Amino acid sequence: MDQELQKKEKARWRVLAILGFFATFFSFLLICAAVAQATVMNPDYFYKKAQTSGYVAACHDQLTQVFASYGAASNFDAAVFEPVASEEKVLETVAQNIAYLYGTGSAVNYDDYGEQVNQLLLQNVEERGIEITDGIREGVQSLADSCEDEFRNVTTIPFLEFLIRGLRAARGPVLVVLVVLAVILAALLAFMWLLTRSLARLLPFLIDVCAALCILCAALPTLALSQRVLERVNITPETVRLLLVGYGNGVLQSFYPVLAVLAVITALLAVALWRLNKGQAQPQQPKQNWNFRKEG
Repeated sequence: MDQELQKKEKARWRVLAILGFFATFFSFLLICAAVAQATVMNPDYFYKKAQTSGYVAACHDQLTQVFASYGAASNFDAAVFEPVASEEKVLETVAQNIAYLYGTGSAVNYDDYGEQVNQLLLQNVEERGIEITDGIREGVQSLADSCEDEFRNVTTIPFLEFLIRGLRAARGPVLVVLVVLAVILAALLAFMWLLTRSLARLLPFLIDVCAALCILCAALPTLALSQRVLERVNITPETVRLLLVGYGNGVLQSFYPVLAVLAVITALLAVALWRLNKGQAQPQQPKQNWNFRKEG
């Protein structure tokens, strides 16, 4: 009889170990889906990284240099182009492109930008007291078209059309994956509880699951960041490389807050298990008999 009970107990622990492995696997997938929802699927994250990665500043520097060369070749001072090549203008245009990328705004009308440059240059010609002839008007229009093309090339998010199709197609499935993984994880934990019927038996498996998740959330991003994987990618122009590195490294770094939460949960579960074991190990005090019999 004892051997049968031992066999059943061993079989139960094997099943629990397998369930713990799958709980770890699905939990990590759930974490990855949540990180993707908070970063890749979040326009605010993209906008923040466009600023902090140096992408906007690099775009502004490139436009300033190119427009200065255009001005030198056409007898316009570089300061004339500042209103249409400022960092604020670049940031505004990038933000509008990001909104269009996530389906929360309209596409940038670069024709309006070209017309704005054209009017700015014609105004400068008038202020200098130069008569605007048809030839000058055509030359200014040609210069404005060149500025428009350069501004479009610099401020358009790389692979914009491909990203638009991918993000809009993935937005629904990512949310579905989050829900499905959460349901699967809840079912696994419920099944583990049914097998143990004891918090003291269940907690060691939960601690192992959380510890394994801590290792995964720490090791994978740390390895990628320490090896500078994204920095080694040879991409031109430099503005695109800055955006890719800042964006990708930010996604990897998003695992660290999850790691901190998991570490706290693991510690709390370990303390709870210790207190349970301590309570079970304490011997029960024998009950004292307070019933006194009257002698004699």
